[in-house]
Amino acid sequence: MGLGLTIKAEYITRDSLVTQLIGDVLGLEVKSAITTAFYALTGRRRMEVLRKATKPTKVRFFNPSPVTDICTSLNGKVWDIDSPNVQYPPLHWGCKSVLTYE
Repeated sequence: MGLGLTIKAEYITRDSLVTQLIGDVLGLEVKSAITTAFYALTGRRRMEVLRKATKPTKVRFFNPSPVTDICTSLNGKVWDIDSPNVQYPPLHWGCKSVLTYE
């Protein structure tokens, strides 16, 4: 009888850990989705407002702490504002890059 309770308690503990882990992973996914959407919306709006106010001629790709190859390779790159090659963030899931005007 004692052994059965121990096994049952072990399953409950294991199930609780699995539930917590799933919750943690889903929480990270939701946080990443919100962050990506936030940077997409604020980045585009910021560019519209600044473009009207300052009449810039160039844009710079900026990420203070890039973690992906694409953002690392583009960090600091400058384009003419009308270039078809401008890379508009977000470029991947969880991207925190932005464009700034020069």
